[in-house]
Amino acid sequence: MLEAMEGCEAPTKVSPGMQAELAQQDEEMLGRWYPVVVNTGGARGGTIQVQHLELTDEEDQYLVERVKLPLLRPLPPENPEGFLEALKPGALAEMSHVDGDWREVTVVKRTPAGKFTVEDRHKAKHTVKGDKLRPGWAWEPGVGHWKQREQQSGSAGGGTSA
Repeated sequence: MLEAMEGCEAPTKVSPGMQAELAQQDEEMLGRWYPVVVNTGGARGGTIQVQHLELTDEEDQYLVERVKLPLLRPLPPENPEGFLEALKPGALAEMSHVDGDWREVTVVKRTPAGKFTVEDRHKAKHTVKGDKLRPGWAWEPGVGHWKQREQQSGSAGGGTSA
């Protein structure tokens, strides 16, 4: 773990217009974070309305939905200096996917070409450039700082940190 990752500050609550990430809860989508914007109107009954920045509905419009507040987190900070150099096999990270989401992965190896082979929670392996990776962030609502997610025993892709 990089010391620079500890204590990275973040907003302690969501507010209208704020960009955030939404944790997916469907079994097939656990460990995925999608970018959203928090809509105006405020929280109601522990939920808030968001507009997706990648997912669309049947009319090809950005999906708007009410979601549980604990499933949101602010956008994570930039990668700390030395992050890629510190990535070793077994490290937890998040990978930018073509679907527009960030997926929790475990680093398998660094390739001779300087890329990284990672494995997701479904045991699918991906080889990606370093610019597609970021730390395996964990954020606790109300605390307002980031830390590195810790490996959960028996879980190749780590767990969600909603």
